[in-house]
Amino acid sequence: CRTGLRFSDLTSLRKEDISKDGIRFQSDKTGEVLNTVIIEETQEILEKYNYQLPKISRTNLNKYIKEVGELADISEVSYKDTYKSGKAISKKLKKYERISSHTARRSFATNMYKRKFPIYYLMKITGHKKESDFLNYIKVTNEEAVKIISMNYKKKSS
Repeated sequence: CRTGLRFSDLTSLRKEDISKDGIRFQSDKTGEVLNTVIIEETQEILEKYNYQLPKISRTNLNKYIKEVGELADISEVSYKDTYKSGKAISKKLKKYERISSHTARRSFATNMYKRKFPIYYLMKITGHKKESDFLNYIKVTNEEAVKIISMNYKKKSS
């Protein structure tokens, strides 16, 4: 959630991928060379583990993230649209049941977008090629969109 990295990229990071200016790595998924930010908190974690993060499987990480979500009482009900036997169904789940390692990557992109970082730069970090794909990727509610627009409108009207 602080780097925007995919799980596979995070677990294959090497010390030489990291500099004071950021993280430069070859994406496991696309093979593309990407760059992302490195903030002080991330640097401290990497140094703590001598740039060798503890090994964990994606399955176990996702299981633990759900447990933490439950302990944090992230239990608002949401619906996941899916298909079963070719029929569209809407599955009712608690939010913590939907959290996964990929949620951190989406959260990074969404939070940076909400902080008004330009989409162009965010797409460079996440590796998205099309703005439409990026905008579908981030999660901004209708209420959040109205709030952002209202705040910006008030600033320009003053």
